[in-house]
Order: sequence, then C-alpha cells, then structure tokens
Amino acid sequence: MILKETCMHAATCETAKGLVSGGIAPIDLVSEVNSYGLASILLAKCLGCNQAFKFDTSPRLESGNFDVNVRALWGTLITGNGLSHLNELLAVLDSPGLSRKSFLDIEIKNKQLVESIPTG
Repeated sequence: MILKETCMHAATCETAKGLVSGGIAPIDLVSEVNSYGLASILLAKCLGCNQAFKFDTSPRLESGNFDVNVRALWGTLITGNGLSHLNELLAVLDSPGLSRKSFLDIEIKNKQLVESIPTG
C-alpha cells in the first residue's frame, strides 16, 4: 500500500511534479527508522513538500510479529537449530539478528498456535 500511496502523492504534489519535469526523482529514501530482527521500518520523504512516508520491509502478522522473523524462526527450529545458530548465519550475511526476547516471543506464540489446532 505504501508504494501506491507514495506514487499517488508524487503524481498530485505540484512541487514534486516540477522536480520530475526537471529529471529529479521526487521521493527520497531518508533512513531506517528502526530495525526488528530481519525487518525494518523505513522513512521516505517527498522532496517537493517534505511529506514523510513510513513503511515496513515485511508485513506484520496478526500476532504483531514481522512475517520475515517468524519464517526465520520456523526455518531455524525445523532444521534443529536455535537462536545462536540463526544469529551466526545472519552475522555471516552481514544482516541484523533477532534478539533473545523477540525469538522467545515468536516461539511462544507459535507454540500456542500449534497447540490450539485440533488433532483428529
């Protein structure tokens, strides 16, 4: 949704339209606001009017956790590993790891979800 929102803004902001006609991209990725394991919240701004747009690099699930972090946890557990192995792999990839608190939070929520599934 954020891509649609920023594109619509760039198409309707008069100052941004002027930048585009001069060959300048009207939306600039300013910074990473925060990082949560493998997910980040990024900040983009319109160079015409300075309107800010925040967006997540991964969708959030109903649990509130980022999808990419849940998938990383599941992949780690399924292969018989844990947080240390996951973070070591991510460090080799020069990627931020998951905190112990986040890992345990996701693990507990997923365990509760699995236990709530009726077994024939």
